[in-house]
Amino acid sequence: MTSVNTDPVDLLMTALRLAIATGYAGLVSTITLQDILLGTPQIVRSEADLGIIDPEYVNIVAHGHVPLVGTAVLQASQTAEMQRLARSAGAKGIRVIGSMCTGQELMQRSSHSAAGFAGQTGNWINQEFMVATGAIDLVMMDLNCSTPGLKAMADRFHTRLVCVDRMVRMAGVEDVVDFDPAMIDEQARELVEMGIEAFQRRGARIHIPDGRQDVVAGFSMESIAGALGGSLRPLIKAVADGLIKGIVAVVGCTNNRNGHDTAVVPLVKELIARDILVVNAGCVSSAL
Repeated sequence: MTSVNTDPVDLLMTALRLAIATGYAGLVSTITLQDILLGTPQIVRSEADLGIIDPEYVNIVAHGHVPLVGTAVLQASQTAEMQRLARSAGAKGIRVIGSMCTGQELMQRSSHSAAGFAGQTGNWINQEFMVATGAIDLVMMDLNCSTPGLKAMADRFHTRLVCVDRMVRMAGVEDVVDFDPAMIDEQARELVEMGIEAFQRRGARIHIPDGRQDVVAGFSMESIAGALGGSLRPLIKAVADGLIKGIVAVVGCTNNRNGHDTAVVPLVKELIARDILVVNAGCVSSAL
């Protein structure tokens, strides 16, 4: 491209336009399809952090970025048959827990699927920590961002890792249940049964931190308009009147260099202090 366009400013602006167009097209199509399949997000109250894990239940973690398998497992886990199997194994029941973007999607769409969603453990940086609690029985890896360290940690405990999308393969992980729309009901039951089986192999090393935070999620265009009386005009008026100085979207991923979003969290706090409304997505949501 540099042999065609040698104006650096115009070249950068062209790249920016392409990036926005690609991101917009991909996100809009994905969100539209998920709204059709799983229901439009609704404002819900939930909880986040490792303290939401209850050792008396079979704990199945939906981990990744695509909530299709997680939704099916959430529905299957709450059937009388699966609950009965869990109790016969010595558990009080079954809980599906979120991790990364899949968990956030389940949280805001769980009112459309089933009860039993326990909340969000966290984001990319704490996936090994959730296994280290000793109370996670099954982790479903549905797309990217499952670290090799997750397998190393699971080997020290009883946790069973399962690849549930053809995009994900991890060395040493033999359990594979690739998402098949025609077979998803059977696959969901199989995954729940795998979680119950793992629960029975738990060791005595269980340590769950106390931390847990209240969360409000599910801010779709429809839910925001509904909360404002059916129209976005009150929000627009608040901006026009200067009560809200602006609206900023903050989307971020955790990494080893920045720790638990140490660069983004202070930024968001500063924006809020300046009366700027912040809409967040991605791994940074769990940190915030």
